[in-house]
Amino acid sequence: MREGLKYIVLSGEHRTLPRAEVIAVAEAEDINLRIVEQLDQLLIVEAGPTIHKALRTRSALARFGGDVVGVFDLPLDTEDLRRLLKDVGTSELRVEFTRLRGYGRAGIRYADVVDAARGAGLRTKGGEGVIDVVVIGGILIVGLRRFEVREAWFRVRDPPKRPVYMPGTMTAKLSRVFVNLSRVKRSGLLYDPFCGVGSMLIEACVIGSRPVGVDIDERRVVGAAINVEHYGCPPAIVASDVCGSPVWRADAVATDPPYGRMTRAEGTDIWGLMNCFLDHLADALIPGGYGVFAQALEYVDDEAVEERGLKIIEVHRNWVHGSLVREIYVVRK
Repeated sequence: MREGLKYIVLSGEHRTLPRAEVIAVAEAEDINLRIVEQLDQLLIVEAGPTIHKALRTRSALARFGGDVVGVFDLPLDTEDLRRLLKDVGTSELRVEFTRLRGYGRAGIRYADVVDAARGAGLRTKGGEGVIDVVVIGGILIVGLRRFEVREAWFRVRDPPKRPVYMPGTMTAKLSRVFVNLSRVKRSGLLYDPFCGVGSMLIEACVIGSRPVGVDIDERRVVGAAINVEHYGCPPAIVASDVCGSPVWRADAVATDPPYGRMTRAEGTDIWGLMNCFLDHLADALIPGGYGVFAQALEYVDDEAVEERGLKIIEVHRNWVHGSLVREIYVVRK
């Protein structure tokens, strides 16, 4: 086994967010992580063993991963794979074959992996653990799986499953990504100044952070309080315009401001709202704290962001619908 070397299979739901989320989770959990290789939906990293638990309990866009046993060029002889699996496996483990993005079709077949597993005395169904055989980009990775993230864990908190539902609410999965990109620690204060009915507050609550929210719409404030309390957190949510928000100190900020040409905030347009928000973000974040927000590109001036003492760390393009594209900004004070 390659000491300290881990493999992480990523969701293919977005081009840049899965990698960024893995890095953010490691930083939030104070785990040293170095990317050794990135191959589309796969990361090979150097990190301590706690990275597995951190990703299992926090990540939305990592699928599964574990400890690297070996990395091999394709094509690989079936007999060589059988010997390798026999060396690392026991009869209680099953072998799972994953081919990412269609790579390596000529290098090894599913039937070859099944034959090698059976020849090594391993299972292809059942079992108490998993040996992964992952093919991507002309290479084959063999590893012992240490964690996985299941889609169902997030679906149970999607908007229609909550006590209070309003249309246009962000999914649990994307909300978790925003929370993770903010690098909030498990005991840290996560602030959402446009909290709606509490999507990001719920995800902050689930990972053990302290969620605080503000929204100008009193109906949404009431709904957010009900939703957050339903998931086991005391509701710390008030009705306020972001320009006059009573929250002035936060470890991290994750939020989804109003957007779109037809959207209007009470008493101002989107430009005015965003200027007010950026002022508030710069004031509320602790030094070194991260803020995450999404907005249509036309309403964000990068120079205006940095003039407020906020360094733009990364920007991720997120298609919403039709011609509407929002940029997800990650900034650091």
